[in-house]
Amino acid sequence: MYYPSNSKLPENEEPIAEEYRGIHLFVFVHGFQGNSYDMRMIKNYVSFRHPEALFLCSSSNEDQTNGDILEMGVRLANEVKDYIRDNCPHETLGRLSFLGHSLGGLKIRAALPYLSEFRDKMYTFVSFSSPHLGLLYNSSSLIDAGTLSVHLGIWFLNKMKNSLYLRQLSMTDADSLNDTVLYKLSEFEGLHWFKHLFLIGSRQDSYSPYESSRMEICRNAYNDKKYEVGVAKERQQVYQHGAQPYGRNTASAAAPPRCFFQHSAA
Repeated sequence: MYYPSNSKLPENEEPIAEEYRGIHLFVFVHGFQGNSYDMRMIKNYVSFRHPEALFLCSSSNEDQTNGDILEMGVRLANEVKDYIRDNCPHETLGRLSFLGHSLGGLKIRAALPYLSEFRDKMYTFVSFSSPHLGLLYNSSSLIDAGTLSVHLGIWFLNKMKNSLYLRQLSMTDADSLNDTVLYKLSEFEGLHWFKHLFLIGSRQDSYSPYESSRMEICRNAYNDKKYEVGVAKERQQVYQHGAQPYGRNTASAAAPPRCFFQHSAA
């Protein structure tokens, strides 16, 4: 596990336990070409820690993950609102947390503007290897095929699947950078509503670039003036509302979210 030096948690410091009233709803969102069962193991672990909570494993985008990220966000938002209406009557919702794998993290971000009525309930956002900054800068191979590069892998899958999602990740879905979905997504509100942000990535991930998963600008992006503004705008999404690194006091209800950057060795 790794934290940047300015966000390292002292060994004798523990996260602050905050009291709340109502139901804590955890929403689990699967990734590319996945389904709701993909998140069941993570859901089971969370349920051990929070047996009193409610859990929704999203299924609204199954068989539709080759489509538009923004449309997936709308479907996810409607699914969450329907679940809350049916299971949290009379405003009994106390907290709302989201955990997304891969594409799931992007779907959650795309859904947040449509869930603004619950903005004061947002508690924790967790993304596991979600390519928040796309796939432009990736030293790994998308597919294990010898010397094939990630761009050839994307091209191949696009030819086979005609995937709008993959074009959006490679920021080739529009002629102008400002018109790409990832750039538009960077302007969406929502992440700053959460008290805790976990951005988890792995250098061994063969799909989502390590820095992209953590919303960090890699060296290649800094040197590429063509895309510098776009990736910087994406990263600014986390910090523009004052996100603080882990270890700082956020006991106040008005305090900005703590941001966790985690490295997984597996």
